[in-house]
Amino acid sequence: MEKLVNRDNYRLVSDYLDSLREAGQPSKASIRRYESYLRHALLWAMDTPFSQAHTIKPGLLIYLDEARSEKGEPLAAETRKKVVENTRKFFEWCKMAQAAKFCGLPSHWVQKLKFQRKNTPDVQREPEFLLVDEVIQLANLPGAQSDLAHWRDRAMAARLLLTGERASAAVTSPILAIDFDRLSLKQWPELGVKTKNNKKRPPSCSTSRN
Repeated sequence: MEKLVNRDNYRLVSDYLDSLREAGQPSKASIRRYESYLRHALLWAMDTPFSQAHTIKPGLLIYLDEARSEKGEPLAAETRKKVVENTRKFFEWCKMAQAAKFCGLPSHWVQKLKFQRKNTPDVQREPEFLLVDEVIQLANLPGAQSDLAHWRDRAMAARLLLTGERASAAVTSPILAIDFDRLSLKQWPELGVKTKNNKKRPPSCSTSRN
């Protein structure tokens, strides 16, 4: 018989997410991410109650090595890290909110739920960055005056260098987010700008008038 996700486990995850919503701290986008991370914990445990999570074989870390995304691709290291971190926080909540039910789940086991990157013989590559000269070159590429896409890309290359914006914020900034008089940008979610964790950023100066 095919195993199914334990119903009580699913309810516990739902209750945990509800408690976060009631606390009012994370944004809706963050809640959706937490839900996707804990989905892997549900699939790992399947029909085993979370109160017996320490008995599940293979362990969560080993399970995540073989887990796949919805696109069928291996999970990125950062995703696996987030799954482990959020699962640990979830179990910490369980031991507080459902103390009687989770008294048999060892606290030391919960605290040991930490992601560790595996050492590989491959030489780790340094992060790739564009040099200032390369950005200047991109911002000055010749093109036809009528090619608006070309001028847009040139302007974006200069903008990202001067402001240090996230790409997601830059591409979602409406015209209202640009203060042409003060030559500054408003990274404000209420204007539709997608900032990190949906936080409002103070206006950032893109350049100087001098």
